[in-house]
Amino acid sequence: MRLKPPTLSPRLATVAAQVPLGSRVVDVGTDHGKLPVVLLAEGRATHVLAVDISRPALEGAAHRVEIHELSGRMEARVSDGLRAVQPGEADVVTICGMGGHRMRRILEAGPLAGITRLILQANRDAQMLADWLPDFGWTVAADLEVEDAGRSYRVLVAEPR
Repeated sequence: MRLKPPTLSPRLATVAAQVPLGSRVVDVGTDHGKLPVVLLAEGRATHVLAVDISRPALEGAAHRVEIHELSGRMEARVSDGLRAVQPGEADVVTICGMGGHRMRRILEAGPLAGITRLILQANRDAQMLADWLPDFGWTVAADLEVEDAGRSYRVLVAEPR
């Protein structure tokens, strides 16, 4: 019997809701792996490439996917940003819980070939990120505000121009 997917915080639930059904997702900085489990369980993702600079975090995320009987649909890679991602492996990138300047560096380093949607939840400097995205060739399709644990967060959804 498959376990019920974990409950996401309001900010991660907002991110998950922006992933189109049937996407191939790269979750940068996956940490605990809750987002990939929910995306796979809900059918929002057919495959998730979970990347993180922490091997222990990736091992925890892989274990979470395994206990939810979703193995084979998520691949975990140790990576600084998108460096271990090959062009065409995904169509959606999620990056959550980092500062806007770090997200910008990750996106500039790429690769972003084949990516049709960025879903970015910056813990700080979200306005800088929103202002920079058009200069980098992306249109901000949605700028959502969400309250979580007494704090306000922004979720930016961007698509290529």
